[in-house]
This record gives sequence, structure tokens and C-alpha cells, in this order.
Amino acid sequence: MELVKQSIHMDRKKCVAGTQTTLETDVNIPDNKPDAESVVLSKGTIVITDSKSSDNHVMVKGKLQFALLIQSDLGGLYSVNGEIPFEEQVYMEGTSVSDVADITSSLEDMTVDLINSRKLSVQAVAGFKLCVDAIWDEDMVTGIMVNEETDGAVECSRKRKDIAQIAIQKKDIFRMKEELELPQNYPNITELIWHDVQLLNVEFKLLEEKITVQGSAQVFLIYESEGEEGRIKTYETTIPFGGTIDCYGCKESMIPAIRFEVGAENMEIRPDFDGESRVAGLELILNMDIKMYEEDHMEYVDDAYGIEKEIELSRKDSTYKKILLCNNDKLKVSGKLEAPKITDGILQILHSDALIQVDELKEEDGKIVAEGAIRLQVLLSTGESEKPYTKAEGYLPFTYETELPAYDDKCSFELQPVLSTMMVSLSGSGDVEAKAVMVVNLIVFEDMNLSGITEMKVWDADQERRNKLPGIVGYMVQEGDELWEIGKRYYVPVSQILEFNNLSGENVRTGDKLLIVRQGKARTD
Repeated sequence: MELVKQSIHMDRKKCVAGTQTTLETDVNIPDNKPDAESVVLSKGTIVITDSKSSDNHVMVKGKLQFALLIQSDLGGLYSVNGEIPFEEQVYMEGTSVSDVADITSSLEDMTVDLINSRKLSVQAVAGFKLCVDAIWDEDMVTGIMVNEETDGAVECSRKRKDIAQIAIQKKDIFRMKEELELPQNYPNITELIWHDVQLLNVEFKLLEEKITVQGSAQVFLIYESEGEEGRIKTYETTIPFGGTIDCYGCKESMIPAIRFEVGAENMEIRPDFDGESRVAGLELILNMDIKMYEEDHMEYVDDAYGIEKEIELSRKDSTYKKILLCNNDKLKVSGKLEAPKITDGILQILHSDALIQVDELKEEDGKIVAEGAIRLQVLLSTGESEKPYTKAEGYLPFTYETELPAYDDKCSFELQPVLSTMMVSLSGSGDVEAKAVMVVNLIVFEDMNLSGITEMKVWDADQERRNKLPGIVGYMVQEGDELWEIGKRYYVPVSQILEFNNLSGENVRTGDKLLIVRQGKARTD
């Protein structure tokens, strides 16, 4: 006899850890810039430059790159850039030197304070989630090859399970290059002071051998205009983008679990066809962590017994994945931010910048629950000549819940929220009202434990023991009995029980009477 096996490509999280670190530095205002009156906008990006695994630890090295939009004591605007390096040793039980950790970083908070008109204090909290994935193959027995002349007949019990194999796992980048030209009624650009890019509605679609990426970029510029020295202009527009990434082996039928984050961003002012500074060239890179799964309805051999021979099966407990849920839900989030009290009032909203933060993701009472907030900064113009700009900032908390289908073992999940729309307006009381729509991409797996067959030993039956079994038995089905177990008990093929009792299927009920006859040959698998 020979076991027929199929290799199942599986993945699991070997080690998972999370940590936070506090970063701080003082920033001196450059000598060629006027005194600072206030900080009206700030942004930061965490860049991982190196990581190294060792026994039970992972070293993470990188820097926080930040930019600050400063309002001067003269009412003008300028920006100050800087960075804070860091190196963290993260405890991850079970890691080894050969492991490569997947690291997700987030800027959880950044506070900027004026120490005096020439110095600022920057304090930030950076969060890190580290995961080491293990990839391996599990052999699942799908059949038994039998030589009836030497082995005799064999009965097999088969079961079916939906199993999600990992088909593709890779890291890639998507490079976006776009140009935007100022409308005719806007003056030329003398100096770019500030820029911000907000990605909206980022979607991925699978095609044969490639992935399409599409979305839109909300681009905001603050610049010093030509012709009127010191005059500040703002411009905002939304541009669609799209493209493809080559992905060998990709199929439309696969189920994606794709996570992305902005890796690098660059804005460059260029001359137009007439040589005037009216074109902004945007280059942006998305770092993508790509996983794709294929779900198969697998039929496997769960048990076996011989009719003429004795069979002993060796087993091993293995874990397989089944996709429980794959959602793309929309979640509406709204709230108010208190605007600073300005003597002459707020004139208008110039720009808003939003960042989604997921603070907790858990399975609770048959639901997946994600809790977090949208961190919001809103740039406002005022009626005051000496302080023409101010900001409102705060958090819009949210809770996302979705019901889980019933499952037998434990579950694991991956979630990626994407901002779809963000609208801000001034209320009658002077506060900022914000309304946002998020798309929550969620995939939930059931981690099933199966006791699978690994080896099979065959030897001649103990005829003396078998001869003691009656040739004909009248059997009454007990609660919990299955036809398979009854056949195995008396070394009789299931097909033979069906034939002698005129049964059309293997379902039997408590109290049914069966005639068990030990004769004839069984079917083979």
C-alpha cells in the first residue's frame, strides 16, 4: 500500500510583538528665518533603515522625519524640517538569527511646543508591530494506492475541508508619478513652503500575473507667489492615479491580503512649457506587503481499515487555515473639533489632514472589534493681520464591529483601514465639524487543528481473533453511531452493509436495525 499525498502551502505567525518608544529633540530656527509665533501644522514619517534578529530579540533602527509649518511674528509662513534617529531592542520570544521580522510602524502622537521664538521642542510617540511569519508545507493524504492481490481491500473514510493555502507572499513597491499645473488664475510659484498629500480610496484588484492599483491623491500646496513679495497662496486639488504591478502567479480568483504604507514622498516645482514655475511634480512610493490565498475544497483520507489485512496509522496534529470572512465595509465617522477663539473670527478652512490609527483589534463575543481614531489637523485662516493662520486639531474616535460566522477552533485576522472621503466645515458656533468615510478591509481566518495521517503499516491479520467474530450480526444503531465505525468494528466494507440492508446512503438513525454479514470483497480506493 502507498499513501497518496498532496502538499499544502501554509503560513502562520511564528512570533508577534508590539512596542512603543518616545522620541524627542529640540529644533533651532535657522538664522535666515524670522522669529516663530506659532506652529500651525506638523507631519512626520517613520522610516525603518535596518533590522536584525537574534535569539528572542529584534533590533529596529530608523528615524522620524518631521516637517513643521511655522507662522512667523510677521504673519508669514515658513517650514522647518528635521529628524530624530532611534534604535530599539524588541523582545520577541522564539526568534532566531535567521528570522526576518515584518515591521509596521505608526506615528501615534507628535507634539510641538515653542520653547521661545528661536527654539521648538518636538516630542513624538512611535509604535511598532513586529511579526515573524513561518512558511511550511503540510502533506495531506488524499488517497491510498492498494494492490489487492497482496494487500487485500481497504476501506477509507473521507472528509472535506475548505483550506486556504498561501499562494504568494512578497514585498513590492508602487511608484506614483504625477504632475499638476496651477490654474490660469493662480500666480507663479516663487518658493514652495509646504506640501501635503492625502491618499483616498486606494484599491487593489487582481488580474492574471499582475495587480492593479488605483485611487486618488489630494494635494495641498502653500507657496510664496511671484510678483508680490511675501504674498502667500494656497492651492488644493485631487488627482486620480493608477497603474499595475507585475506579480508572477497572480490569479483573479485569489483572495488578497495587501497592506500598504507611504514609503517616500517628494514634491518638486518645475517650469511649464513657457518656462514659468507653475508645475508641481509629485513622486510617491507605496511600500506593499502582499499576501494572496487560494481556497480549495480539499477531500482527504481521515481513517482507513483493512478487510483482509491489519492496518496501523500514524498521525500528526497540523494547523490549516480556512477563510471565515472577507469584508470591505464602509464606516462613517464624525465629530467636532474646537477651533481657537479668534478676535476677528475664522475666515475659512484652508486644508485638513487625516491619519487613521487603530489602537486595538480583537475577537470578542463572536465579533471582530476594531477601536481607534482619526487624527485630524485643520488649517484655518483668520481675520487678523498679525496672526492670519491658526489650526484646530483633535481625534475622531471610531469603533468597527462585524459578526463572525461560527467556528470550531481559533481565528486570526488582518485589517487595513483606508480613508475614502473627508469633509470639514465651520459650524455656526465656530467649531470645526468633520465627517469621514473609511473603507475597512478585513480578512478573518479560522485556524483549524486536524489530526492527519502521516504513515501506514500493514501486516497479516490475526485470523484466530477475527474468526471469533460472528459471521452474521443483527445490530441496532446506538446514539452517535456512524456506518463507518460499525464497518470498522466488524471488518466489513461499508458498501457491503449498504447492499445487504438496501440503504441508499450512509446516514443512519438511532434505533435502526442492520444486518452485518462478514463475506464478500470490499471496494478499493
